[in-house]
Amino acid sequence: ARMESRGNAPCSRGQGSVSELSASTPTSHTSQATADNISASADSADEAGQLSDEGLRNEVIQWGAGLESTRDNLIATIFRWLDGRSAGHWSSTELRSFAEILGFFCLAEEWAVEFKEVCSEEGWDEEIGPNQCQVALLVSQKDGHAFCSDQSLNSIVRLLLLDGVSGSPSDLVLASWRPRKRTKVIIDQKPRQELIVELFAALDFDQDAHLDFDELRRYVELSGFSGNGDEWLVEYAKLCAEYKCQVKEGMNLEEFAKLVESSPSNDYLENNRLREFIATITSAAPNFSTLRARAWATRPTKCKLRSQEDRRSLIRVLFQTLDTKREGQLGPDELRRYAEMCGFVGDEHDWAVEYAEMCHDFGINANVGANLEQFAKLVDDKGGQADLQGAALVNLINDLKVQPTCAEKRRRIIRRRSTWRPISGNFLLLRRFSMFLRNLFSSAEVAYQAFINKPIGRLSKGEFVEAGAKLGFDGDLQTVFRLLALGSELIVKKNFKWVWKLLDPEEMVLARMESRGDAPRSRGQGSV
Repeated sequence: ARMESRGNAPCSRGQGSVSELSASTPTSHTSQATADNISASADSADEAGQLSDEGLRNEVIQWGAGLESTRDNLIATIFRWLDGRSAGHWSSTELRSFAEILGFFCLAEEWAVEFKEVCSEEGWDEEIGPNQCQVALLVSQKDGHAFCSDQSLNSIVRLLLLDGVSGSPSDLVLASWRPRKRTKVIIDQKPRQELIVELFAALDFDQDAHLDFDELRRYVELSGFSGNGDEWLVEYAKLCAEYKCQVKEGMNLEEFAKLVESSPSNDYLENNRLREFIATITSAAPNFSTLRARAWATRPTKCKLRSQEDRRSLIRVLFQTLDTKREGQLGPDELRRYAEMCGFVGDEHDWAVEYAEMCHDFGINANVGANLEQFAKLVDDKGGQADLQGAALVNLINDLKVQPTCAEKRRRIIRRRSTWRPISGNFLLLRRFSMFLRNLFSSAEVAYQAFINKPIGRLSKGEFVEAGAKLGFDGDLQTVFRLLALGSELIVKKNFKWVWKLLDPEEMVLARMESRGDAPRSRGQGSV
């Protein structure tokens, strides 16, 4: 009806909703509205010539906040985001982007074969590519070549639109794209040496048969090197000395092959990783491999150079190491990585409470995250690392770089010492009082009126304690009053509003976990 009112000509229902493709995909009216909303936004933006990735991202976030995360909605969101031409079909390049998210990297000629095979097996028009319904069927066949669970679809949406990730897509989405037989035969027949030659050629931008200072830096950054200009200068000099190449010219193919086969990261580069590097450099498809977790081993010289920096500079490097999305803020996921390196152990609900305490103690905006100044205070206080200096801080930074990005793997890390400080008793008492108010009343204003029992006025300590006891709060009301009053002898309505909002960061973290498909414990079983 909306399409007709706009003068559009909708396709017949038989070609419409994703949910009509298979019984495994439940019907969702919301998802069709979702697809309409995205299309309408794209159409109006196209007409104005203003369609951009950032604009589409903001649009999706606005309407997506109120939508149920059904399978139809998730598929519609992924399809629209990767459909960069707003054509209603994925081209070969756009499908390749999706395959790379699912962990399949290949060379251009190998993808040409794979795309042809996929189109043939799935009955797609090779000239046009798959539409949304056909993609939905592709990812819904459990015995197919690209099946995605609901949790994987949730993770892909988060990767593309919402939060980004602090680690690898493969940590979020199981490598579920399985190449066709013909493609696999071609891939298996490709000699490793030819892959190294192709990687060298892709890196050799000026085609002088050598990888110079800048060209070789691209390779080591793909391998996980994240040092600044001075640190790369030291690293480059060491590499030239180690592989006996001229500093001015750089590495030739033979020297580069030796580097690849004896990677300083102590991580033998498998053929799939070489393909990923080549695809990252040469593919026209938007590539997500730069988010993958890698670690270029830090040389002693570089460690010594970095450890001579002042503490403030090292804290900044630590912050930037955690800030993988380069947003200038550390959200709950990034802060959890740091907390686990400091010794925090707990489930999703425990972390939600920890994050709420940090927002309270350090004035962090829960929706935005901690800035550098707030993080520095957190390191000294909550992290218990005020005494960490020089080489010790450099070691922590290096540990973070090699730390597995999957939370379950992180918890297996043997920590040399735990410095993470537990939640304070004062915060737990305030949290308990906030939960008490929320369970009894609909708002902070209603709760305040129940305590004061008159139209306007202020609460003294005696009145507060008496009213709280009558309402059934069994905690230390005198301490609660002291924490709320902040040195004053009276409490007003804004104090109740403040303690009411104390749980907002916790609610936000739990909501995000549920949207990602996690199942946090109920609040009633929390750490209180």
